[in-house]
Amino acid sequence: MKVPLSWIKDYVDVELPVEELARQLTMAGLEVEEIIFVGLPKPGGKVEIHSSGDTRQETKISGIEWDADKIVVGEILEVMPHPNADRLVLCRLDDGQQEHIALTGAPNLFPFKDQGPLEAPIKVAYAREEARLYDGHQSGQVLMTLKRTKIRGVESYSMACSEKELGISDSHEGV
Repeated sequence: MKVPLSWIKDYVDVELPVEELARQLTMAGLEVEEIIFVGLPKPGGKVEIHSSGDTRQETKISGIEWDADKIVVGEILEVMPHPNADRLVLCRLDDGQQEHIALTGAPNLFPFKDQGPLEAPIKVAYAREEARLYDGHQSGQVLMTLKRTKIRGVESYSMACSEKELGISDSHEGV
């Protein structure tokens, strides 16, 4: 089970470094198999939790560090149909610097298609060109770098991100 550190902090005042917390939880019988840093710098390698005789247990450290210049909070201002694909939509999106058109197949945006400008913009994680993310269409956590391309005749250089692409969960069902 994945448990965010923020959930633990909702119930317990934690002042320890995450690696020490993992060690103490494991020593108390709650095995911490992996520490996943999401959006933050991570130390490399593994953390030794317990060593006794011939048995040694380690906790894997993994994750993805978000580039704060390339992954930002954006606002979807309008959702429009893709001219050449029924399963894609175009989003007019403001990233705080300028407006962009982003392509997506996120099913939670289809109800807004053809409504014109949204009364209440939808806040999303927005990745600019060259951002490093997890590939939402691959099984597991496969890193990719967002590159400029054409999808069904429309240029794409950015994206509204799902939880899977950010490394938050395995969900790729929406943005």
